[in-house]
Amino acid sequence: MYEVIRPIAAGHQGQVDLARAPDGSLVALKRLAVDGTLAERDVARRRIRREAELLRGVQIDGVIPLLDVIDELSDTGDPELVLVMPYLPGGSLHDRVSASGPLPAERLSELAVPLLGALAALHRRGIVHRDVKPSNVLFDAVEGRRPCLIDFGIGIARDFTAGLSSAAAMLGTPSFIAPERARGEAATPASDIYSLGATLRFAITGMPPHGVGDIVSVVGRAAAGRVEPLPPGTDPRVVEVLDHMCALDPADRPTAAELLPGPEGSAVRGLPAPAAQVADAAPVTRRRNRALTTIGAAALLVVGIATGVVAATQLGGDGEPGTTAAADTLDPAP
Repeated sequence: MYEVIRPIAAGHQGQVDLARAPDGSLVALKRLAVDGTLAERDVARRRIRREAELLRGVQIDGVIPLLDVIDELSDTGDPELVLVMPYLPGGSLHDRVSASGPLPAERLSELAVPLLGALAALHRRGIVHRDVKPSNVLFDAVEGRRPCLIDFGIGIARDFTAGLSSAAAMLGTPSFIAPERARGEAATPASDIYSLGATLRFAITGMPPHGVGDIVSVVGRAAAGRVEPLPPGTDPRVVEVLDHMCALDPADRPTAAELLPGPEGSAVRGLPAPAAQVADAAPVTRRRNRALTTIGAAALLVVGIATGVVAATQLGGDGEPGTTAAADTLDPAP
């Protein structure tokens, strides 16, 4: 049915192949890896099945859609689930920053606003991604600017029983994980907000927010919520937005909808982009120690960012020190 052309990515628990559909279109096939212990393969199989269940009922702009699900037997005779998704040829945010340096100031809103919209819609449906990071943000075309969230293998939904990790297990990538997740606590929508804030920091600096070093040190900094400061010259309003998103206490972080301008936002009137209107935006006081009347996606839309350029090509993966701790991470195939 689907003609495999070549591998796109491979990791410990799975692989993604570029393939041609019967109608001639290019698609991505996500399947399990055949190596690992029986227990590891069983967990991976349950995760990919859960990803299929999560994506099957989700049609959200900025979230990769599920086109088809194939049940077949692997070479070992085990039942195998293959997810069929659109092929996004634009590469990941990590790839772009590594190749070209930090994101230009005028393009930050093109990245931030669609991803905030995707998270707001997911969270309204009770879905938490749990692994928002630069390599899980793909673009629709080589020169495209439409970002899309992928890889829901460790996502959770209120309609599903997790059952794939203990409550204290840490799943995700330490360089972009929320402090509570690094401490082994449960994931919430606020955890996704932290990870998106960390991803946006990477986009404009080229550096992982929790710094570099051995994995124990990175996890320790993540658990303490210690993020690298943004470069001198970064607009104060953008600093305030990203610092609120990466607040240590989940209760101090805004929701995706609170940061989102327009009708999809949850704040009264939203947060309009024109600076003249920002003063009229109603304050959001539900969370302590923050006022979003003068910040939010509007700041990302109307201000410039002067950043120091740090070469991301010195880092591996998503800026991880050595081997990533996330077994679900898929690395670019050779």
